[in-house]
Amino acid sequence: MVDVLDEKYVDTDDFEELVLLKNDLKKHEDSLDAFGFYLNGVVLKRISLFKEASESFECAVQMQPMLWCAWQELADLCEDRQILKDLKLPKHWMCEFFYAYAEMELHMNEEALSRYQKISLEGFENSTYIKSQIATALYNLR
Repeated sequence: MVDVLDEKYVDTDDFEELVLLKNDLKKHEDSLDAFGFYLNGVVLKRISLFKEASESFECAVQMQPMLWCAWQELADLCEDRQILKDLKLPKHWMCEFFYAYAEMELHMNEEALSRYQKISLEGFENSTYIKSQIATALYNLR
């Protein structure tokens, strides 16, 4: 029996629809904006085309660096430090948030803690998100 909550499972009918959507998005790739690339990445990820999904999320964050959902999806595709290192990311302060988030996901807690503390000192000292991430990293390091 298939767990209906299993994100990695795609029903055959859903798979066919996703492939049609992928093909449609591919036809219009030249006119996609950041949100279109994000959607394309979600579709590609859902049908297990992870490299292509990563490239699509990279395009999304290049075009719209504040699109946090694309950063999160990209982090989810980073299974190790090397993949994280090889990404082509924009020169933007959101990269620091992304790297810290991805480092937490990869259980690189010391690196994440250091990065979050730096972010905190650069104007985000009152951010509850940053405070909670620092607390989580410290908890993980105990």
